[in-house]
Amino acid sequence: RKWLRWAESHQRALADWSAGDIAAFLDESGLTKLHRYRYARLIERVFHQIEQQRTGTHNPASSAVQQKLAEGENDPTTFLSLAERAAIEASLEVGAQAGEAAA
Repeated sequence: RKWLRWAESHQRALADWSAGDIAAFLDESGLTKLHRYRYARLIERVFHQIEQQRTGTHNPASSAVQQKLAEGENDPTTFLSLAERAAIEASLEVGAQAGEAAA
């Protein structure tokens, strides 16, 4: 549905789609790398069904996948800030000292 809403909002008929349109949809949707690829493959299936019903049509999603337009990149991994890390280390030290005192 997200793809169809995007197509409608951009006034794009399926017959006019290109690999660039699919890349634009994926870019504007803010999808993770895995989801981008899944969307591209699902869109590819839709166009495959259209191809079977209408000879002479093309499958822009296949082109997008072949051109690696669906790969994208994930956001960088988030790590603890220095302050968060210091707080965890201090907590572990206090826990270790309490364990030693009890022994």
